[in-house]
Amino acid sequence: MRAFLPLVLMLHALAGCDARAREVRSGFDLRVAAAPHLARIGDQRVLAYELQLVNHAEGELALQRLDVLDADSPEKPLASWGGDALRDRIAIAGSGREAVATRAVPAGRHALAYIEVALDAGAGVPRQLRHRLVFADGVDEVEVAGGTTGVVADSAAPLGPPLHGGPWLAIHLPAMPRSHRRVTFALDGALRIPARFAIDWVKLDDAGRAARGDEQRVSNWHGYGEDVLAVADARVVATRDGMVEGDTLDGVRHPLADASGNHVSLDLGDGRFFHYEHLRPGSLRVRPGDRVRRGQVIAA
Repeated sequence: MRAFLPLVLMLHALAGCDARAREVRSGFDLRVAAAPHLARIGDQRVLAYELQLVNHAEGELALQRLDVLDADSPEKPLASWGGDALRDRIAIAGSGREAVATRAVPAGRHALAYIEVALDAGAGVPRQLRHRLVFADGVDEVEVAGGTTGVVADSAAPLGPPLHGGPWLAIHLPAMPRSHRRVTFALDGALRIPARFAIDWVKLDDAGRAARGDEQRVSNWHGYGEDVLAVADARVVATRDGMVEGDTLDGVRHPLADASGNHVSLDLGDGRFFHYEHLRPGSLRVRPGDRVRRGQVIAA
């Protein structure tokens, strides 16, 4: 009988915990694949990254609130969203550029929460971030914490402008459903957002117009053919030139491998790379291995 005693005790323990066990529900797995780097935009310090949410429950889960916490001082959230503000930050993986904003994540689906945290002036940079998510499973609200990630706080050297003259409109809209930030790919076995920090540069005339005449014609845009400048002293590591250019904005479609069009990639030497896309065919003035100086014309 002594050999069966542990089993008997275990069965009694499970029976005693049965009521409490029923309250435990499967929910979201929270992960941050790429640790945020501290970015300085003017006078503001910003952390921009994505929180991955995977619904492992048997039914749909509805997101209610998302808090970003300093893991070492979690009392007051660094940022918090609920309602429509949270909905607008969520996209279901695989829904592409036509994604509809939603707070409901179906069973077995993977969603991304696009996060930007602006740090208060004078505040220190968190060593680690942690996340608190409140969701409803159709019965009760459930709170889960996780997705702990480090923060890369090294101060990077500032960049020069990639263009001159102007005025230029710099478009970076992380909350826009069709923005570069929202386009994800699973490449080489990992989730990637190649254009997480992409900016569209649009030259304007004195009246604020981007083009003369028909805006569908590429050559009518005021920025067409303008000099493109190296943003720092750097080494050229990749180029492509000679790809066909469409006469109109929707004239040519390329496969994913060619989506950057004619391009130049610079190695800035501190773990960062600067990538210029959609350059005019035949305009590149550099080749891989070249060294460039800040402000040097490299293409059009």
